[in-house]
Amino acid sequence: MHMVQHILLLDIVPILFNRQPHQDHPAPGHAPPAAARACRGPLAHPVAAVVLYVAVMWTWQCPALYDAALRHPLLHAFEHTWFMTAGVL
Repeated sequence: MHMVQHILLLDIVPILFNRQPHQDHPAPGHAPPAAARACRGPLAHPVAAVVLYVAVMWTWQCPALYDAALRHPLLHAFEHTWFMTAGVL
């Protein structure tokens, strides 16, 4: 069940995080705030985002990191932060 939470953090929550209430389509030239911040810099390129997404998934599946995250709540929160970051990009 916990791995489902990780997938939600990577795939579903970022979509909901970026959704603006009562505004399905922003006015021309006005991007939602989270999307506007994510659309700048080299990490905003789709290839970079996919590479980071895959790297985050593979890195945290390493047995040593996975076990350490299970033992240490702060490291587990750090893992979730990386999942959210990769998902938002």
